[in-house]
Amino acid sequence: MISRCNISEIISLYIFSAWYWFVEWFSRLLWLRSGLAGQVFMRCEGRTALITGGTTGIGFEIAKKLLSFGMNVIIGSHSSSAESEKCLQLLRSLYPKSKVEIWYVDLTSMDSVKEFAEKYLRSGLPLHILVNNAGIMFAPYKITKDGLESHMAVNYFSHCLLTKLLLPCIKQSGNPKCKARIINVSSCLHFLSQIDFSDLNSLNLKLVPKLPFTQLCPPT
Repeated sequence: MISRCNISEIISLYIFSAWYWFVEWFSRLLWLRSGLAGQVFMRCEGRTALITGGTTGIGFEIAKKLLSFGMNVIIGSHSSSAESEKCLQLLRSLYPKSKVEIWYVDLTSMDSVKEFAEKYLRSGLPLHILVNNAGIMFAPYKITKDGLESHMAVNYFSHCLLTKLLLPCIKQSGNPKCKARIINVSSCLHFLSQIDFSDLNSLNLKLVPKLPFTQLCPPT
């Protein structure tokens, strides 16, 4: 049974989010002033990155940055054809020298994830950077056809499966001078809770409608 949490829990969540935003902002400022940014960001012509959820938000900005460094980018998205085409045309107009494609994947379906991974492996493309970015919050409670709570399916299991299926390609693409990377986009809200492995479908989770599922926010 899902019950409502009290107002103090809601307030503490927002206070913590504001505090953590300031910490992240200050840390980034120090990092940029250290000069390390120039060593990390370099030209990457010929390298390939795969980003889930890259048509909007953080994923879209990651795609833009990688394309600006000369990387080829594959975006996995469940957006409509019209939305994907609009995003694709914009990215190609901004970075005409880099290659970008958008492939369909439904992260609530493990079968769709398998098909997506198989398509990538059949393409023969290398994979230097995998960015597990897609995620959902505030979604209505739903159990997928695989028997998983939707937040758990999208934020965790789909990306774990995708990473496992693409890992051989990632290992083969990297080398000592140019290592391959797996990047998991996370949320600070995982600090507020822990995963209850006895209740992965959140049947007993306290929440307010449209309040983030803190136990389902991927840890850093």
